[in-house]
Amino acid sequence: MSIITVSRQYGSLGKEIAENLASKLAYQFLDKKSLESQSGKFGIPDVSIEKYDEKSPGFFEYFKSGKDRYIRFLKTAVFENTKKGDCVICGRGAQLILKDIPGVLNIRIVSSMEKRIERVSEKLQCDKKQAEKIIIQNDKDRSGFHKFFFEHNWKDMDLYDLVINTDNIDVDSAIETILTINKCKCLKIDPALLKQKLEDKFIAQEVIISLLYDHSIPIDILDVECEKGVVTIRGTVTVEQNIEQCKKAALKVPGVESVETEIYFITNYMGY
Repeated sequence: MSIITVSRQYGSLGKEIAENLASKLAYQFLDKKSLESQSGKFGIPDVSIEKYDEKSPGFFEYFKSGKDRYIRFLKTAVFENTKKGDCVICGRGAQLILKDIPGVLNIRIVSSMEKRIERVSEKLQCDKKQAEKIIIQNDKDRSGFHKFFFEHNWKDMDLYDLVINTDNIDVDSAIETILTINKCKCLKIDPALLKQKLEDKFIAQEVIISLLYDHSIPIDILDVECEKGVVTIRGTVTVEQNIEQCKKAALKVPGVESVETEIYFITNYMGY
């Protein structure tokens, strides 16, 4: 039972590597299309999907009010789809969404600009100048996506366990390298423990969605943790009754056994 995330530069063969890796392992393959096809299930209207593609921060500022809602549902989709393990996730910031989950193998696929231009030009049947413009914009958009939603640098090598440069390494060789690393004992984790941790993450996200969107409870600095069904809600409210509302709403979420609150009531008034 394992989970592999693949982050890639456009034109680096990363998508091909991720798809073929999943096929060879007989793992579930998750990407933008497969995750966002579930948008209705997680409450995201289809019309909003394209707003939150891998665009730069400048583009996203216009849609800032929907930022939190989108990332909450994206995390929920990732956590639910990975609970059974044995999956390869391509893109969508999965290396950051699953950052605290042990046993996850995070891969980054890169290539030189020269090679990327050559591949993109051939694939899109365009000249090299146009291919370079497409690659530069794509890099800018993906970098902006990670910065805006996760406040992380997409290029930060500390996020990855293995970086493969495909200038001289073909798809099959890259896959064999990843398969070898994936067999390391250091990445092995008890399947039951992995499932429990992902289930806890999923429940915590469901509680957040319930409080903010299903019940529209005004709570600031919201943070929710779950451990084996025991949920802890942290935050601040300006109406004391909201604390009890949060507890009641959380208890209705499937999988929640009990709720502890560390919510502080702050009087909302002007002056000192």
